[in-house]
Amino acid sequence: MILAGRRLRGGAPVALGLVLLALAGLALWFSPVQEDLDPVLDLWRPTPPVRARLAALRALRREVAVPVDAGRRLEEAWREANTASWSGDGPGVPRAPALESRFRSLAQEIIRDHGAGVVAAVGTTLSDHFLEALGRVEGLAGDEVWSRWLGAHAGDPAVQELRALGGDLPERSFATGLLPARGPADPDRLLVAQILWFSHWCEAARKGLARELVSPEEQLLLRLWKVEDSERLSFARRRQVMDEVRLAAPGYPADFVLGVLAAREGLMDEAREHLAAARDAGYEPALVGRWMAWVERQSPP
Repeated sequence: MILAGRRLRGGAPVALGLVLLALAGLALWFSPVQEDLDPVLDLWRPTPPVRARLAALRALRREVAVPVDAGRRLEEAWREANTASWSGDGPGVPRAPALESRFRSLAQEIIRDHGAGVVAAVGTTLSDHFLEALGRVEGLAGDEVWSRWLGAHAGDPAVQELRALGGDLPERSFATGLLPARGPADPDRLLVAQILWFSHWCEAARKGLARELVSPEEQLLLRLWKVEDSERLSFARRRQVMDEVRLAAPGYPADFVLGVLAAREGLMDEAREHLAAARDAGYEPALVGRWMAWVERQSPP
């Protein structure tokens, strides 16, 4: 397959279903209602001004003039590679290296003749189509489990369109929590999925192209989502990504977030260290104090 701030909600009770969905097993040892603490981080979510800037950026990309033949050939190559590589067996299926190579060669030819902006314009438009295809499948699946519905309706035109545009990206998104197991998708996570799609498109076109075409603000949103919301990263990996966040957004409460993440995983020494750093930095003293008190209560006497 070719694809491979706001405050933390400090005092609101969290529905048990949300906790179980977002943080597997957390409810076994943590009671946010009793503690008046919310373990679900949402500082990553884009504010309205951020959403507006990202929408304006996508609009600018679409304004680049795309030669009709170049755009058509690039889209066809993308669709062929994704369709050929999807066997219905899920992530890890055999790829279609010849078709992927064809797409990359064509993209590099277009970059050479017309500039990278043309590849970005086509990719931006197709990323919109990908979200539209997700929306159609969401409507058809209704309350059914998405992955089961997709498997049972592989021949449906809506599913085939989704596969041609995104290959196994839906399955990868189920695994990370970007897409829900069932029901409506979260708009903020859909925005992250669209940026991820565009990043994969750029890398498929030319290695390293994502660093040129994915804006710093888009890259920051991806990193914030990975740190706070992805369901697949270890604490060690989140801390590595956080190093990049610290450089890009010095005002982001990195130590507070790391403290909450460590506490969620039962890493109390790490939680104590990062929460103390957050306290010393003056971030939300009352909230940090409640978290530190909770962490101390988990330590053996």
